Formats: sequence, structure tokens, C-alpha cells
Amino acid sequence: MSPSYEQYKNIEVLYHHEITTGTTPTTFDPYAPVTRQQFATFIMRSLNASSK
Repeated sequence: MSPSYEQYKNIEVLYHHEITTGTTPTTFDPYAPVTRQQFATFIMRSLNASSK
């Protein structure tokens, strides 16, 4: 399955707000499983971004 343009736009928003950083500085793996630690980090970064 190939990622759609809309998926890229959603990832771009998350990256712009520093909620996600990718698997390396130059790649992002949308099909990799998310760990509990990563999900907790997403939530904390989201809360911090929304409070700015």
C-alpha cells in the first residue's frame, strides 16, 4: 500500500509541531508499529504544543 498525499500532509503537520521526528533525521516509516513509549511521547508533545 502506498501512502497518500493526505497521509503526507498529516505527517508534515506532526513533524512541524515536533510531535514526531521520524525514524532517522531523513526518513519516516508510517507502517512501523508504534511502541507504548513512542505513543506516550506523542501525547506529551501534543499537550506541550497545544499549551504554547
